[in-house]
This record gives sequence, C-alpha cells and structure tokens, in this order.
Amino acid sequence: MAYLAGGGKVTLTQICQTASRSVFHFKTERVSSACTHPDGTVLRDESGRRYRMLRSAGLPDCSSGRFSSKPNLRFRWEFRKLKPGVKKITLLEVEDDVTAGLSFWAWRNVKVAHCKF
Repeated sequence: MAYLAGGGKVTLTQICQTASRSVFHFKTERVSSACTHPDGTVLRDESGRRYRMLRSAGLPDCSSGRFSSKPNLRFRWEFRKLKPGVKKITLLEVEDDVTAGLSFWAWRNVKVAHCKF
C-alpha cells in the first residue's frame, strides 16, 4: 500500500507481530526529505482502539528539526501489539505544534484480515 508524497511515494511494505508489539516496515522512493513524529502518529483499528507508538527507527524525529535527505530509504514504526481479530487499520500522522506546516502520511482502512495477529 503506497502513499504519494510530493513527487515520490511511501510504501507500507510489511507488518510483523512480535510477542509484545506490531512492527510496520516502510520504504520511500524519490522523497526528498522526511522525518517522523512519534507523539503525533496514530494507529487505530476498526473498533476505534488506539495503539501507542513504542519506537521508530530509520528517520530523524521531527522535533529535532532534522530531516532525512535520502530519497530512497527504509524505516519502521513499532506500536503496541494489535489485538487478535483486527481486520482493518488506520495509520496516520496528525498535525500539532511540532509538525505544523509539514505534509503528513496517512493509510486509511488498510485491510489486514488476511494477516494472522
């Protein structure tokens, strides 16, 4: 599932479950600059349950004021583990003081029923 970002795109490539968390793997293609804002990133399932981000890796935190300048890279976001039986998720960034004026990524109603959580 890809999200168009300027002249490039960000692709959600894989979702993995560990004993305690759900790990989302992404790759960017032709994205000139990017950062991540864990406090402003929301994972929600079709029942409205929210899952807190536990960790991110591969992109600088937006609150640092730094951006990745690599147009093609891989990064990951880790959240509390999805509940069994989840069929759809929404994963998005929200605007707040740290990210005001930046563009945001959003994957809405991603079907994950074929995944075994």
